[in-house]
Amino acid sequence: MGKHMSQLNAMNRKTVKWFFLAFIGFGFSVILSIYTFGANSTTPIPYTEENDLDYRVYLKNNDYYEDEYVQDMDYISNLINYIDLNYNYSLVVDKKIDLEYSYNVISRVKIYNNEEGDLIYKKDETLVDEVRGTKQGMIQINEDLKINYPTYNNYVKEFQNQFSLFANSKLEVIMTIQVKDKEGKLNKSYSDIVEIPLGKQLVRISKIYEKPLNNGNIDVNEFDLNRAIFGGSCLMVSILIFLISIFEIIKISIIKSKSGYSVYQKTLHRIFNEYDKLVVNTLEVPEIKDQQVIRVTSFEELVDAADNLKKPILYTEVEKNSLCHFCVISEKQFYQYWLDVTGTLVEGTDHETI
Repeated sequence: MGKHMSQLNAMNRKTVKWFFLAFIGFGFSVILSIYTFGANSTTPIPYTEENDLDYRVYLKNNDYYEDEYVQDMDYISNLINYIDLNYNYSLVVDKKIDLEYSYNVISRVKIYNNEEGDLIYKKDETLVDEVRGTKQGMIQINEDLKINYPTYNNYVKEFQNQFSLFANSKLEVIMTIQVKDKEGKLNKSYSDIVEIPLGKQLVRISKIYEKPLNNGNIDVNEFDLNRAIFGGSCLMVSILIFLISIFEIIKISIIKSKSGYSVYQKTLHRIFNEYDKLVVNTLEVPEIKDQQVIRVTSFEELVDAADNLKKPILYTEVEKNSLCHFCVISEKQFYQYWLDVTGTLVEGTDHETI
């Protein structure tokens, strides 16, 4: 009986197996999708940044100052030969990512109303045309400029004399720096300014610039090719398993629906579950001798006959998964019950179609 029940449950076990594989395939597909798409991730990349501005005032030949240049003091304007400015900027990233930068330098003469402090004149001049470039992982900008102070100072004096103005004036030398990465995660902008008074006997130079924090991070999108290939390959396999499993489940369902197999199996299950102790397997349908053939219309009638006669119910699988025969045999009667899934009569017999 155990062997027969194993055959009876074969299709259902197959369905359960494909459902399990479909569940595994779907679960792994979700996990591997997350894993694979995670190959494109955001990673913080450390960087170090410096921005510095310095100058030296070179003097004309004179009998008072022994040094060629002086720093960090007030300067006599008539002794100034030129001013040497040094703009220095650097950005170093721990990984070789593409960095774009640009910078330029202009000079700006400003003249103000001495009483009210309003701007009455401004003149810009380009000292360094815009420089653009792309570097991997490191930017280094070092720009040295020699500012001819007497030229600017004389220009302002002539302007004031021509219009009889008593005004304040100054020279601004401005370096503008812009740095960014191609993804737009990093965007830096600086204006480093040196202010130099004009038209004065004594000159005090001022520096206006931003000193950035030395360290920072750039959030960079990185693509892990090995992870993408491995995850993508496994994802394709898991999706394939899922699709095959669904196909097999649908195929089994169609077979069941077309053949009535599920109803047939359900009926056999019920019979064996309820009357297993009364049923005996046989290899062939017993021959009818001189007994009276009694065809019952339900299995329960066969059970009643078996109880009354104190005989077992003999079971024979005539056609696998489609036709079987039950009977109770006594000396005078041959009770039989056919269970059929195809609706086809077996030659020489009558049987019930489910």
